[in-house]
Amino acid sequence: MKICEICNHENNDRSCFCEKCGAQFPVDSKTREETFCIVKNANLGITNKPIFYPDLDKKIKEKLLKHFDTAIVLDSFIGIFDTSLINKSCNNGLVFMTTGFYALETFGKPTYVNYSDIECMTMYPDKKGRMDVGDAKLQIRLKNEFIVTIENTLISNKPQLKVLLEELKEYVIKNEINELDRPSGVIEKKELPEKEKKRCNIIIHSASVACGAVGVVPVAGIAASTPIQIGMITALAANFGVKISKEYAKSILLSLSSVLAGRAVAQFAFFIPIVGIAINTATAAGLTELIGWIIADRFYNQQQANKALYEMTDKQKGYVYASTMWENKLRTQAEQFKTKEIESKKQKEYYEQLLSDYEEYIKELESKVDASDADKSSCEEMKKEYGELKQLGDNQ
Repeated sequence: MKICEICNHENNDRSCFCEKCGAQFPVDSKTREETFCIVKNANLGITNKPIFYPDLDKKIKEKLLKHFDTAIVLDSFIGIFDTSLINKSCNNGLVFMTTGFYALETFGKPTYVNYSDIECMTMYPDKKGRMDVGDAKLQIRLKNEFIVTIENTLISNKPQLKVLLEELKEYVIKNEINELDRPSGVIEKKELPEKEKKRCNIIIHSASVACGAVGVVPVAGIAASTPIQIGMITALAANFGVKISKEYAKSILLSLSSVLAGRAVAQFAFFIPIVGIAINTATAAGLTELIGWIIADRFYNQQQANKALYEMTDKQKGYVYASTMWENKLRTQAEQFKTKEIESKKQKEYYEQLLSDYEEYIKELESKVDASDADKSSCEEMKKEYGELKQLGDNQ
């Protein structure tokens, strides 16, 4: 079991995120390697050479964050099959992660699909009935009834893509690998509300001023993160209702500053004896400000994604609860009907026995009464009454 350092919740050994608080676990190297082995051999008929995680450089990271998802978890990245006209521009294509994939069509919005959410997949041929051409389509239906259609004409081997996704789905379900950070669907970037901007501004601006007051900052200090920047990240997380450890904050900063710091060093760095390469305080403050707003944006979009996910989960729980409640009600009612039916049957048997006894009594009485008109009349009345009671019993 994996124990979350944030909330101490016990999770499955192959979980990527805590099932209770959503904190990310360090990516299991075995999971990543096994997923990589499935994806790397896929021939999707794309001209551009795919880029896999061992070769993921800073420029590609920037483009993934820009074009696909600002909240993408790069530690879970497996590879990108870039279908852009210019190789490595990453304007569109397929990005495979350990537990899901992104699809971005030309002029479209990025869509994320968890492998385990795939309900079924259907291939549609081109006008000539061919499947292994760019004009063929792959339609993916998810468990939430959402439909993703892969129409990208530069992916000419969509049947192979279908096979690949089936293998990834089977692997994720078999190994019980889960991911709670991103529900399947279109990636909608949401802007920070003014109220949140004001709160974040206080945290970020205070941190950037503090970094500027430190003086000349060695570049190693940026990459390894400073206590000021770590404090800023934990404060921003708390602002959005997320509790993270200092180690997790440090990993976020390392991932982001590795992309941004290189640009700052190239443009504003200078050499100081003993200290080595450094950047000036103004650049350090500006870089801290930039990092702060990027992280604030990620936390906010993450919060909205989690709300959507938990809202969907709550609805599902509600349907299950309602179904169970009505099932219990109907079962109770059926038991009552059954009980009443048994009681009614017993009552009918008792009633029939009474009628039988009454009939025997009348016969016995007829054999003993006198031949007088009064006695005969009395017996006739009893027989008539018996007939009415018998008819009443037959109608029940």
